[in-house]
Amino acid sequence: MRGRDPATSQNVGAILDPSRGWGVNGRPARLADLEHELSKHLVVRLTNTVAAPDGPIDYSMVWVLLTFLGVVGVHRFCLGKSGTGILYLVTLGLFGIGLIYDFWTLNSQISELNLSKQAR
Repeated sequence: MRGRDPATSQNVGAILDPSRGWGVNGRPARLADLEHELSKHLVVRLTNTVAAPDGPIDYSMVWVLLTFLGVVGVHRFCLGKSGTGILYLVTLGLFGIGLIYDFWTLNSQISELNLSKQAR
């Protein structure tokens, strides 16, 4: 854990530095101090990297549609991608390749759409 935390611009190595006796900012280590310092960095890092906003498109609904009707592209229509929805309908999920792609990337597709709709 060396280097700078880009989210807080603090020296991450100063949190747990064995040369300083595993203390926090030069003080002897207490579990509460360590938990507090580490949780600040963890919360900042998670909120900056994991963007799963609530929005008009429900994750659960689209996942159910993908699981049971993904071969015919119903989930694509729900995401507003009617062109690829028709393509999935005609080719049965792009012969399965598109279906695998959607299982891999569905959460990020929904997050992007919800973020773009919140920005409007």
